[in-house]
Amino acid sequence: MSAPGPQTALISHFKVLLNSFSRVYFLGKPWVGAIFLLLSLANPHLAISGLLAVVAGYGFAYLMGMGKEFLESGVYTYNTLLVGLGVGSIYRLTPLSVLILLMAGLLTLAITLALSRVFYAYLALPILSLPFVVVIGAVSLASGKYSNLYVSSLYPAANLLPNPDWPAWATGYFKCLAAIFFLPHPYVGLGIALVLLAASPILFGLSLTGYFTGSLISGLMTGSFQQSFLNLNHFNFILIGMALGGVFLVPSRVSLVVSLVGVSCSVLLVDAVQVFWSAYGLPVLTLPFNLVALTFVYALGALKFPQISRRILGSPEESLDFHRSVALRFDPCPIGINLPFSGAWTVWQGFEGPWTHQGNWRHAYDFILADGKGQSFTGPGKRLEDYLAYKKPVLSPIAGQVVKTVDNLPDQEIGQTDSRNNWGNLVVIRSNFGYHVEISHLAKESLKVKEGDWVERGSLLGLCGNSGYSPQPHIHLQVQAGPDPGSATLDFRLTSYLSGQTYFTLGQPGKDEVLTPLSQAGPEPFVLDQEIELECFHQGTPKGTRNLVVRMDPEGTLYFDSTTGKLYFGRVHDGHCHYSLQGQDKLLSSLFLALPRLPLGGCNDYVYEERLPLNLLYPGWLRRWLLLGSALFDLPQSPRGVYRYKRGVLTGKISGPLGREFNTEIHLDSVVGFTKFQVGDWTFERKQHEKT
Repeated sequence: MSAPGPQTALISHFKVLLNSFSRVYFLGKPWVGAIFLLLSLANPHLAISGLLAVVAGYGFAYLMGMGKEFLESGVYTYNTLLVGLGVGSIYRLTPLSVLILLMAGLLTLAITLALSRVFYAYLALPILSLPFVVVIGAVSLASGKYSNLYVSSLYPAANLLPNPDWPAWATGYFKCLAAIFFLPHPYVGLGIALVLLAASPILFGLSLTGYFTGSLISGLMTGSFQQSFLNLNHFNFILIGMALGGVFLVPSRVSLVVSLVGVSCSVLLVDAVQVFWSAYGLPVLTLPFNLVALTFVYALGALKFPQISRRILGSPEESLDFHRSVALRFDPCPIGINLPFSGAWTVWQGFEGPWTHQGNWRHAYDFILADGKGQSFTGPGKRLEDYLAYKKPVLSPIAGQVVKTVDNLPDQEIGQTDSRNNWGNLVVIRSNFGYHVEISHLAKESLKVKEGDWVERGSLLGLCGNSGYSPQPHIHLQVQAGPDPGSATLDFRLTSYLSGQTYFTLGQPGKDEVLTPLSQAGPEPFVLDQEIELECFHQGTPKGTRNLVVRMDPEGTLYFDSTTGKLYFGRVHDGHCHYSLQGQDKLLSSLFLALPRLPLGGCNDYVYEERLPLNLLYPGWLRRWLLLGSALFDLPQSPRGVYRYKRGVLTGKISGPLGREFNTEIHLDSVVGFTKFQVGDWTFERKQHEKT
């Protein structure tokens, strides 16, 4: 792999600068940062100060070897930007103030890195803008001693824009939007509002509800709505509304209510901090926002609030699309185990079954072997040997250590049960993840393992029998916390199986479903640093070639890198699965649509259904408004794909909101993964001379 060229490196450095601006409003979009940078030029003095601080902090981090993956997002540098703007609002730009800017930028970065590690490790919280509050507070206190510096307040303002004659509520809202950048001017705020509306309708809406909720409550308390609307410290209401309503909680009507509660509670804190800090000549800054947002996020996390955002992306809409897709595509149950047999068996009794799967033992399955007519025996069915399941192999559903076995109990004749030894002959296996799996009612003296043995998935444990409390030969399967036979059961799911012809990566089948486990999975066809070259065609017309490179992110997740987007993938329960797409890229979105997931085990003919992210089908502006409607009204906006695999070809039919429908097709190969795929009018053919 060749090293990135100077032009690529320069673009990467510039993205850090732009993302520093956009992250102030919780957005990870360079184009948003570019507009915010242009708006800051309404006061060139402030803009230069902010840029110098970012360059100082980023330059130091870069020279110290901090990875660009961490720095490029802007998460570690937006505090240095705010500090630079804050210092620029205190001092005129001179050689001495530049020195303070550089020192403040370096100090902010150091505090950011230290607090990030502490907050993440011990509180599982972001640091928000706490480093900015700390450093600007220190600079404000120290400024009283620096008599050799030129204080900005003693000189005319450098704003280049006229002041409009707008109502107090409009002037106050737009000035508060801009006050976060130390540019409290209505026209700057108007520009920020328009950018927010274009980039994230959810954030724009939350800025309105946050500001007006807090300002109206404050106006009721003080008796002056005009004074309340024009209070620049009320930008804290905007930030709190955004953080709780759309960033750290998945956007929804519930998160909107939480944000309004947080804003309402913050009114007391904003006024209290203003009174207390004024005694020391310090500005309120974002301290109320940090205290309220962090407190609410921590409290909700401690309560295991279900709408805490597990992954924060470039905008609330992207996070919402991701979480909706994950919730629909991946079952949250943490325990998934394989079926304990080969071939097609029938669910005789499932979860909360009417006979014995009740109370503490409600999470369990009983499986029988039946013929095409649903009969589990041949002949009169009065002898054990008449039953199809009797003496059939029983396989280990997990890898683990055998911790308990019983092998000496007799098989009961049909019509008789052993209620004293309910579970009969059994094997209990302890997983490396801490839970235990019990397989019961095995045949007498059929066990092939003993206590202390290590078994892999698919290892032969014994033979199906009719020992214990068992009306007919069957396999009883349950997951439990402890090793003792018959312990209280835990919720779990079955993995990698067919129900009829429908493939399930993870599922909870019901009574009478016929299940067939897939064979052991083969290797993942895509490896780190592999390069894939594809020829692109639109309606049969060549459109050039594109390259994909398999890379790994800092968390260890593989992704296809097209330079304009990233398609994350990995193995989920013996299947290749695409997780999510970052960026707008036709090639990557087409690959995701054509192949959302694929079992890597042997399976020749199956169908499955997939719920897909909106960003695969719709351009940014339309997707954002669809997601806003989805958050407010719980509209079912996720596209649906129905796929069928047969003889090496996976075909799909995609249907999404607004009546959009199209077909997909991908030709699969057990060695290289795929050779060709088509989505709508686009076709991508893989070249064979690739590097790995």
